[in-house]
Amino acid sequence: MGTRQVMSRTQLLIRILKHEKVICDELIQLCTPEAQVSLSCTLCPRCTGMCHTGALKIRKSGKHKVLSYDRTLCTACGLCVEFCKEEAISIREPGLVSSKRTSCGSPVFYQ
Repeated sequence: MGTRQVMSRTQLLIRILKHEKVICDELIQLCTPEAQVSLSCTLCPRCTGMCHTGALKIRKSGKHKVLSYDRTLCTACGLCVEFCKEEAISIREPGLVSSKRTSCGSPVFYQ
């Protein structure tokens, strides 16, 4: 009787995600933190300087600067929230957990 190899969960997920962009996007939405920035953001470099993963960056968009956010890099450590003098950033952890601070701000630009 021959032996049968069973794929690990990780291998199976990678195999599925390579072929299913929609599923990949949905998993990212469900499993990664979401950041929101209110209109009180002045684009000072405090949050980007404290972000140890590089999830937050200030970049140029035409003649303007914007705060960009890569949710796949965010660990929801909260340093950006704590160091924001304007209290403009809120982080919502994955799932249905609400953030410490809520804001009615516009979403940041996702990469």
